[in-house]
Amino acid sequence: MDDSPNSSKSGLQTGDVSNGSSVAPGEDPERLKLAYDAALGFLAKQDATLANLRNRAVTLLTIAALIATFASTVGLVVTDPSRGRTLPEWAAISLLVVLAAIGYVAIRISWPVIFYFGPTLADILDPRFRDTWSNPISPALMNKLKSCIERNNEILKLRSKLFEIGALLLLAEVVILLAATLSDV
Repeated sequence: MDDSPNSSKSGLQTGDVSNGSSVAPGEDPERLKLAYDAALGFLAKQDATLANLRNRAVTLLTIAALIATFASTVGLVVTDPSRGRTLPEWAAISLLVVLAAIGYVAIRISWPVIFYFGPTLADILDPRFRDTWSNPISPALMNKLKSCIERNNEILKLRSKLFEIGALLLLAEVVILLAATLSDV
């Protein structure tokens, strides 16, 4: 696959989407239909990926909360000094900050976003997208699909990066809890 700045993970070449120049007039209509169907399928996969990231973000927050709850239930986090060694102040503050950061990441991933599913009805009926060579799928419409895929990729990249950060924060929560349990301070 091409790694140039004009390529996308979708495998579709990007280009100037304003004039439909990346698909030549005279292109085989069946080939355009195949490309159109593939692009719509890819948009559906992007939507499923976004849904999976959202589910994983909620799971991440749930696990972080369960770790905190479990730690206090089994006595790793003690607030009464008469019952044993208490959790150091640095650990309590660190755990609170990490848990809040995981919550922020989960909310940011799950937050509603404008996601693109392809050309709208208005786009399809727009005279600028009509093809002069009587093909039901115009090059401009194909370029609109490519543009949607590229915008969705940017949304997915950000949310994937946020999920990675959340997973690292979850690991940090466990490390802080273990360090606090093993520390003498």
